[in-house]
Amino acid sequence: MKSFKKKTLSKPSKQDYEMAKLTLNYLQTNLHFSQVSKLLFLDYYSISDYLKTFYSNNQKQYDSLTSVFSYQQTLQYTIEQWEFETSLNQQLRSQFTYPLILYVIMYFLLGFFTIFLIPTLLSMIFLFDLEITSIQIGQTLLKFIFYVFTFLNILVVSIIVRYSNKEKLKIFISTNHQRTYFVLFKKIITQKFASLYSILVKYGLSTKQSLEIMKNGSSSYLVSWIALLVTYRLEEGSDFVTSFNDNFLDSHFNQILSLASKNNQLISLLDSYLASNQQIITMYITKVSRIVKMIIYLVLGFLIIYLYQILLTPMSLMGTL
Repeated sequence: MKSFKKKTLSKPSKQDYEMAKLTLNYLQTNLHFSQVSKLLFLDYYSISDYLKTFYSNNQKQYDSLTSVFSYQQTLQYTIEQWEFETSLNQQLRSQFTYPLILYVIMYFLLGFFTIFLIPTLLSMIFLFDLEITSIQIGQTLLKFIFYVFTFLNILVVSIIVRYSNKEKLKIFISTNHQRTYFVLFKKIITQKFASLYSILVKYGLSTKQSLEIMKNGSSSYLVSWIALLVTYRLEEGSDFVTSFNDNFLDSHFNQILSLASKNNQLISLLDSYLASNQQIITMYITKVSRIVKMIIYLVLGFLIIYLYQILLTPMSLMGTL
């Protein structure tokens, strides 16, 4: 269908990859691609043309993959890489979506209270000529909290904009990768790197071939960059373990590679690392998510108590009349 072809030339969607999985299933039954194309109403005459739609924005990536894989293997690799990326991204979203929504609600409530509601209520209370020192202190604290979150929001947006530039991002990683706050980020990047490396090794590729594909055939810029650094070390004469022993990668991953070089069980050790590292990532994310939610709940609790105190003040006056 022309609509499918036009869509994949921009950016493949979930539907496109699901169609690719179905296409691969048919091909694995020894059907010719022309037959599969008719069965699925694909407007492509060859599997090569079909594959190019998934790499329309990266011809170098496509050439790198097809130089070592058959077209069918390239399609299978494309699907496996997408499934891993989708799974990891879904896990990250599932952990951060609720705290993020909660944070947005909290921030807008905080702004509404600080800028509009509280000043209006206080102006009404002033008419009663009441002693409201504690309420004014609470208002000052509320403003301070709002300004702190506003500053943090601006800071986060500024960092995202600044490091959307690839060169600035590399400099940032190079200077901060040993800091404690970088641990989770490093583990996520290593998970992507190790997963892609594991897929390629299982296809029977050598480390050199795997790194070549990872340089040009990864959807992650950082994974490609790290693969490039490792390749440089190998070309300079460093051994297998030393070449990977880079602080940009998780230290546990480097230990796994060191162990694999001694007992020749690279695939099983990579599988073990990926499973354990995924669990650690989940634990880190859960911990961060729990802290964020606790802070949000405290702020929301303070808002409720403060609003209740303001509303109670006129009622206490009426009780004295």
